Amino acid sequence: MKKSLLLFSALLTILSLSARPKDGHYAEINGKSASGLWSAVVTVTNSGYHSLGYDGLLTAYQKTDVDDNNQLIDMYGGCSFAFSQSCGNYSDECDCYNREHSLPKSWWGGSPEKTSQGCDIFHVVPTDGYVNNRRGNYAFGEVSVNNATYTYNGNKLGSSSMSGYSGTVFEPQDEYKGDFARGYFGTMAKWELNATTGNGSAIFNNSYTSAGNYGLTTYGITLLMKWHRQDPVSEKELKRNDSIEATQGNRNPFIDYPELAEYFWGTKKDQKVTLSELTCAYDGTVEVDAPTLFSPTDNSDIQFGNVTLEKTISKSITVKGALLENAISLSISGENASQFTISPSTITAAQANAGQPVAVIYTPATEGLHSATLYLSSQDFTTIAIHLEGTGVISGGDDENPIVIPDGDYLKVTADRDSWEGTYLIVYEDAPYCFDASLEDPDKQGNFKSVTISDNTIQGTDEINKCAVIIQKAENAYTIKSASTGNYYGNESGNDILASTEPYLNTIQYQSASAIITCNNTIWRFNKGDGVGRFRYFKSTSWENQQAVQLYRKQEPMPTDVENCNNHTLLILNNTLQLTTTQPADIIIYDYMGRTILHKTGISDLQTHLPQGIYVVQVNEKTQKIWVK
Repeated sequence: MKKSLLLFSALLTILSLSARPKDGHYAEINGKSASGLWSAVVTVTNSGYHSLGYDGLLTAYQKTDVDDNNQLIDMYGGCSFAFSQSCGNYSDECDCYNREHSLPKSWWGGSPEKTSQGCDIFHVVPTDGYVNNRRGNYAFGEVSVNNATYTYNGNKLGSSSMSGYSGTVFEPQDEYKGDFARGYFGTMAKWELNATTGNGSAIFNNSYTSAGNYGLTTYGITLLMKWHRQDPVSEKELKRNDSIEATQGNRNPFIDYPELAEYFWGTKKDQKVTLSELTCAYDGTVEVDAPTLFSPTDNSDIQFGNVTLEKTISKSITVKGALLENAISLSISGENASQFTISPSTITAAQANAGQPVAVIYTPATEGLHSATLYLSSQDFTTIAIHLEGTGVISGGDDENPIVIPDGDYLKVTADRDSWEGTYLIVYEDAPYCFDASLEDPDKQGNFKSVTISDNTIQGTDEINKCAVIIQKAENAYTIKSASTGNYYGNESGNDILASTEPYLNTIQYQSASAIITCNNTIWRFNKGDGVGRFRYFKSTSWENQQAVQLYRKQEPMPTDVENCNNHTLLILNNTLQLTTTQPADIIIYDYMGRTILHKTGISDLQTHLPQGIYVVQVNEKTQKIWVK
């Protein structure tokens, strides 16, 4: 139900007097993914449940579906009923209300008086009797105005206008579409119904596994997730969830944590849930009717930790508001203000209303603790202050024990390479964001994940590794493939990222201090003005909001089969390596981070200058560790 401005990532919820789920109620789902997560959701959805019986629903509605005037809330017709006006006979809209099985019982069988699922108040809702009769047992769907055979107060009946199903469907009014979608999700988890009889087969497939899309057909996913996203959780729905727990004993997790649906049917399918990272619908913001800044909050902190002198670390914050009309200025002041920078320093009202990422950068020039204050100022709100703190440290290590980038972390590429083969993150540094290659739809808005950059390095974690791409040589170009999905990325003619099981050919260069990835005359960029922003290929690089990207290469372990080589002579003199082989050989030199710094093929004599450090020299298949003092 949607009546006010709501914020929950893409969904925004209203803070109400409703009660949060009890601490620990959803502990079962933490750390779970795929079928394990589904089983955990089934468990928590059953927790505390007891059947009210079919007759008990009429009494329960007086707590679960009552408006401020003590009238029943009708979820089809929008009529106003006294609780005594249950059907009965009807000849027109608003005559009386009845108990509507929004998931028709004919799809799964059994009379409502004798089967508990027929009494589950999460999907058995009060509706206008006449409109309910017109709906019958048709599946939910969307109907174009020209194809409607019946309309009333936003409700429509007619042939489906959505691809995937062409039969007759019933479309409820917009205000309750998300409510019905989440009611379906919760009912599915509670009962794992076989609801494929008749029109139910349009939405349900009765396979509650990952491969079976957790009970839904492709059409069912498209429809219900669209309604779930477009009509966020409302105050009415939060209060209903609480009241159902007070009467029927259980809660709907898809109301408490709306983002949970994405882990089964959306952008995070089969990913692991970290409960602390999910937004509870009860943690929303108050309804606003004036310019308001939601984030960042006043007197919050950004901690940078220890950073090597002259190195940089960048952290991202999101400036997000509602109904803002004036630009926001960002400035840094304080005794150590020169150690910190901000990008951008001005944000338009439109950008802030949509949510604008801002990079806060720390580059210590002197040793010791540094602090400053970031101010956000606008005519629309009282100035916001954010405390910044970091510590500059002298780099440790020596010639024998150099500080190295750990295997598995990602190091920024700052020069052109002889070969671009390897595993990479594609990064927009000002936010900072990396392209999320785990997405099935790579072209969507918000196709990125926030990262922390320290000393030109991004730490490799399970979540970050899912975002990586694999670059491989192909003909005179390169293929770019998702490390998670196996799809190849490229472009054909428009401004988008296409994913395919067949390779696209890309060229890669390092020019003007950025990575230039080109496919069919389009260049991979980050468009910071495209809604919440997104990575894409673009035909033009002159557009104001397009930003350059960088490649961060995953550091692989050095060769482990280090042994003395007996097919060559090697001499190090005045930082010059002199190597002679008995016959032409393939020679590779790695630095201590496993990066290839020289690769020569078919030579028998090599002289090259090497800076002080530790290296591995590979001659054909034999390797040897050396130390240049």
